[in-house]
Amino acid sequence: MTIGSKVEATFSKAMDATTINDSTFTLTKPDGPDADTNPDPVSGASAYDPTSNKATLTPNANLDYSTTYTATVKGGANGVKDSAGNPLSADEVWTFTTRALSAPSNLSATRSGSLSNQRIDLTWTDNSSSEAGFVIERSTASGFTTNLVTYKRLANTGSYSDRRLQKKTT
Repeated sequence: MTIGSKVEATFSKAMDATTINDSTFTLTKPDGPDADTNPDPVSGASAYDPTSNKATLTPNANLDYSTTYTATVKGGANGVKDSAGNPLSADEVWTFTTRALSAPSNLSATRSGSLSNQRIDLTWTDNSSSEAGFVIERSTASGFTTNLVTYKRLANTGSYSDRRLQKKTT
């Protein structure tokens, strides 16, 4: 599962949407730096789609890389109920582990185009399928401290052509 994913639970029959909320559909991660040793809750919003019988928990922030999370749909009298008012007989609990992103590799920059219309073609190997994007930056200063140009995020790609070059500029 990727860090920007939503957590989903699909039911075999129609559910009472009012019983699917932030206290009956929860997500936790391993204990963090707080004083207790309990798993830490992940804040988010729950929703139910009656057409697909699917509950979705959307975390308020991206999940951590390479972390095992526990999702729980609460059963019992105070838990999720079907459309007839029958509660789940027990909690439904499952775990998943988010993937770590792999850095791109094999970056190549090639000058191409005619003398009057030159460009720099960048290519690389995208070793991950779940990144938010690559940020392409260009500067006339080697430390990227001045004259910095930043291009949009490019996700799930392995190339970019910079056509906005100034003549006779390093």
